[in-house]
Amino acid sequence: MSIVALIVGMILIGFALPTHKEIANTSAVLDGSPNELFDCYNSREGQQLVWTRAWERFNGKGHPMNIVDLGGPDSGTGTKLGYYPGGKHSGGLRAFFNSIAEGDGQIVESKPDRRIVIDIDFGFVKTRRVNTFETVADRRTRVSWSETLEASNPLSRWMLLVSGDSQTDGFEKVLLALEDVVMEKGTD
Repeated sequence: MSIVALIVGMILIGFALPTHKEIANTSAVLDGSPNELFDCYNSREGQQLVWTRAWERFNGKGHPMNIVDLGGPDSGTGTKLGYYPGGKHSGGLRAFFNSIAEGDGQIVESKPDRRIVIDIDFGFVKTRRVNTFETVADRRTRVSWSETLEASNPLSRWMLLVSGDSQTDGFEKVLLALEDVVMEKGTD
């Protein structure tokens, strides 16, 4: 079978594959009010602090997720965020593998103390990240995280078949890091 026939076959089958897949749906009850947690995660600076802390929770394993300023306001709808593991354009073979997880995002919905929606374009797939904030007790908030991939390209749809729920553990660490950052800010 020629390589061309293989690619054509993958494209044709790709049209029949699903275009969307939920890769994470998790939550955690965190210390802090919905306002404190929301305000932190709704800002570029807060996201930078939270993702750095999450990487520390992995005990420094893997590559840190650097949140890069891509413009727009510092917080809320329109805030543009670059998600670059190991730093933007870090070079070499590492850069090639990191580029698979590089994405340009934007906060597209920001409902104070209730909901943040971030759309991220990874080039071959797009993701919609939804974080919600719900009071469960005095200064205790359930923060939920759902993430859905979208692949419009029939070749990219193959990625949805192999993408598992392995990201959920990482997102849970990000939620716990959010709690850490808010608690530290409260003690400043």
